[in-house]
Amino acid sequence: MALALFLVAILLTACTTTRQTPPAVVSQPACDITRVDPWTENTTAVRLVTAGYDLYPPGCHRQALEQVLAQRDPATGRLRPFLLFIHGLGKHPSRAFNERLLTRLEQQHGVAAVMMTWPSWNGYGKLADDRARRSAEGLLDILEILAELKEAQPEGRPFTLLTHSSGSLIVEELVRRYPDKQPLRLFDAMVLSASVSQIDAHRQWFDRQRLAGRIYSVSNRDDFALRCLESDLQSFGICDENVDSVLGRLDSHNLEPGMLSASALYLDLGKALGRKHRYYIYGNPLDPAKHVSRLYSAMLRGDRPDLDQLTAVIPGRLYRD
Repeated sequence: MALALFLVAILLTACTTTRQTPPAVVSQPACDITRVDPWTENTTAVRLVTAGYDLYPPGCHRQALEQVLAQRDPATGRLRPFLLFIHGLGKHPSRAFNERLLTRLEQQHGVAAVMMTWPSWNGYGKLADDRARRSAEGLLDILEILAELKEAQPEGRPFTLLTHSSGSLIVEELVRRYPDKQPLRLFDAMVLSASVSQIDAHRQWFDRQRLAGRIYSVSNRDDFALRCLESDLQSFGICDENVDSVLGRLDSHNLEPGMLSASALYLDLGKALGRKHRYYIYGNPLDPAKHVSRLYSAMLRGDRPDLDQLTAVIPGRLYRD
């Protein structure tokens, strides 16, 4: 009996000494992801927002981009075209939530969208140009992560950058300040919608940008927000300032020889849009922006729209230097 117990003890000791110690698990810091709601305060720094209206701080931008890049079309199972969207002035990201900007972008154009939000509210009737330009470094950080992730994506998957209104200033500042750090041809196309970038100075940074293979600049001469800005008096038709020298109001009246960049296509869709300022999405079937929805879908999905055909249907004009 004693001998048997002795042998059992030896066997147990052998098993214990030969058992592999599992490797220590290094815990990663958890991302502090919050939900956007109607009362979310305007961000004080660059953040990413997904279509589920989750707000990702800078240390979690990779996780946000990976989530969006994994989106597939439920009907075909194919990966959706990727879209990075930069909003304009306003109380964001709560405004994006209240007006369902990302939801409508994905539903109307069939893309996988993520929004870069920035400190875009400076009070009623006031611009936030300086805040936009200070956000260029945050955008560069996002683009560097995206460029790394794109290497693992299937060849030919479309990547598009869309800016609205003051959002173009962030891209403009990035190109001017970091000309050699731009991820080369990260995007198939860059679409500037209702841009507040100055007409007389835009050619310089258009020609220096290396982010996108194509640039589309879409304008509406009668854009009410660009004429009057977004002030608390706007509903009464009182303008605090009349801005008539920005790309978002480009038409034949303010064109001069050599003004345009040969690397861009300029679409004046004013006759189709009335006084609209936001026309990359539409709100209802009667919204004038619905008339140009097919054009935006083509641009945002990486397709090359048949502009000759489109301009014959849409009462706008096409400029190309």
